[in-house]
Amino acid sequence: MRTGFRSIVTKFPLTLIGTALFAIGVYLLGVGFSLRNPYAVFLSFTIIFGLAALVVIGRVNAKRFETLTIQWETSAPVYARRSAPAHAVVGIERRAPFLFRVHFSIRGRISVGDGCSVAYHDEVASVGGERQPIAYDAPVAGVLEARARLSLRDVFGLTRNRFGGSFTRRIPIRPAAFDDERLYRVQAVVGAEDKQSRKTADEERYYMREYVPGDRFRDINWKSSSRLAILLTRISPNTQEKSRIITVVFRSLPPGRVRSLDRIVHLDFSKSWTVSFMRKVKEENPDFQFDLVVGENVTRIETESEIETAAEILAAATTEPSTPSAAIESREAFIFTTPFDDGLAAFLIARGDAVNHVHATAFPEKGSIRSVRTVRFFRPASATVIPGAWALRRERVGRSTPAGGRVEREVLDVRLA
Repeated sequence: MRTGFRSIVTKFPLTLIGTALFAIGVYLLGVGFSLRNPYAVFLSFTIIFGLAALVVIGRVNAKRFETLTIQWETSAPVYARRSAPAHAVVGIERRAPFLFRVHFSIRGRISVGDGCSVAYHDEVASVGGERQPIAYDAPVAGVLEARARLSLRDVFGLTRNRFGGSFTRRIPIRPAAFDDERLYRVQAVVGAEDKQSRKTADEERYYMREYVPGDRFRDINWKSSSRLAILLTRISPNTQEKSRIITVVFRSLPPGRVRSLDRIVHLDFSKSWTVSFMRKVKEENPDFQFDLVVGENVTRIETESEIETAAEILAAATTEPSTPSAAIESREAFIFTTPFDDGLAAFLIARGDAVNHVHATAFPEKGSIRSVRTVRFFRPASATVIPGAWALRRERVGRSTPAGGRVEREVLDVRLA
C-alpha cells in the first residue's frame, strides 16, 4: 500500500502549490455556476486550463528527455564546508522549453559519527546543457547516502514531470582543510642517530631549513634558532634524504551515553586537523610518508594523492575501537584526539618512554588567556540541512588532556548557528 501511494505521488504532475491552485480553480468553478457569476467561471477556467497546458507541455517534453543517457558524475572528492562545484550531471543535451527548467533533486542523510546523522536536500536547476555542476554544502565530514531524481518543472513551481530512473550514490564528505600555521606547529624530538662516518670537509657543507617532524635532535642549529625564534635543522646538500615515515594516530570518539553537538563538532575538527597536518608536512617534505592509525587499522600514505584516501577513511571514522599501543611500532607518534577521549591517559602510559605529540581539541575555560576558535555548525548554504535532536544537546566534560607527551590544544567555542 505504501509503495502504491508513493508511486501515485511520484507520477502526480502537480506540486503542492499547483494542487492548491487547482483546488481553488475547482471551487471558483462551482461558485461561478451556482451563483451564475461569469467572472468566477472565467477565472476558474483560466486556472484549470492554464495548469492543464503546463502539465501537457511538461509531460511531452519529459518524454523527449527520457531518450537521453544522463549520468551523475561523482568521481571528484567532496569536502565539508566548501560550496565549490565538485560533481556534475552530464548528458542533458536538450534544452528545456520556454518557462521550464530541468531539476536534479538530491535527498539523503549524512552519517556524521557517533550514531548521528543529518538530513540533506539540494536541487540544481538549469535550462539544459552538456554538463551541469553540483556543489555540496555539508556542515561536517561524514558519508552521504543519497538518492537523486530528474524532473521538468515550470518556473512558477506549479507542475513537475519526472523522467528517467533514480540515482543512488554513497559519497564520502571529506574533512574541510584550513590554513592556520598554529595548527602545524611542532617541537623538536629525538631522532634516530646516524652512525655513518663523514669526512671533515663534508661536515662543513650544510644548509638550513625549518625543523620538520622526524629530524634528528642533534641536527638542530640552536644558535641560529634562538635568533630567529624558529627551529632550524642543518641538512647536507650532498646527502640524499631518506624517506621518513611519520606515525599519525587518529583517536575517534569513544561510545558515549549522550549524543551531542559538541561531540560531533570536536570530532569533525579533529579530522580536519589530522588531514591538514599531513598535507602541510607532505607539501614541505615530499619524501615523507605516513602511517595513519585509525582504531586497529594502519594505512600507509606515500603520495599526496593517497592523502585523499586518508581523508576518505577519516570521513567514515565514527566510534572506532581503541588503538592498542602495541600496534604502533614507532617511538614517535602524532596523536589527534578530542576532550571526550577517556582512554588517552592509559594509551600514553602504555607507550612508555616513546615521544608523543598530542593534538587535542578543548573546551574554553574561564579566566584562560588561550585564544578561542568559534565553530558554527550551521553556515549560509544553498542546501537544506536538518540535524537530529542531538544538535540541541550540549556536553561539557571536565576532562583535560593528560600528561605524557608534547601537547597542542585548540580551544573550540561550539555554536549551533
